[in-house]
Amino acid sequence: MAGFGFGAFFVLMHAVSGRAELWPLVTARGGSLALLWTLSLRPRGERTGLSATTRVLVAASGLFDMGANILYLVAVHHGLLSVTAVTVSLYPVVVLVLAWGFLRERLTGRHRVAAALAVAAAVFISV
Repeated sequence: MAGFGFGAFFVLMHAVSGRAELWPLVTARGGSLALLWTLSLRPRGERTGLSATTRVLVAASGLFDMGANILYLVAVHHGLLSVTAVTVSLYPVVVLVLAWGFLRERLTGRHRVAAALAVAAAVFISV
């Protein structure tokens, strides 16, 4: 389901007119923030349980996500969608490598096979 959502988002971002500039991303971010705000509603005075460090990391993650989306939008309007789509499709591999490198997460056999298949698919598509 998540893959469908990511795919639909990327295709819709490509379909947006180049003159729209960043408004599609502002709209998408506004929708996700409204949903997040609704889901995080708590009775008055109840704490969310998130530490200051966690809130900073969440904010940084959002900034990096928005930056990546801006770069994607620029790439699809100034480059080939075929090249951009293949490059973007490798993001799960990057997540695995970062989790392994920074968080010392253990990669299972499934993780390794999935990463190898994703890289192989990107190579085959680009040939």
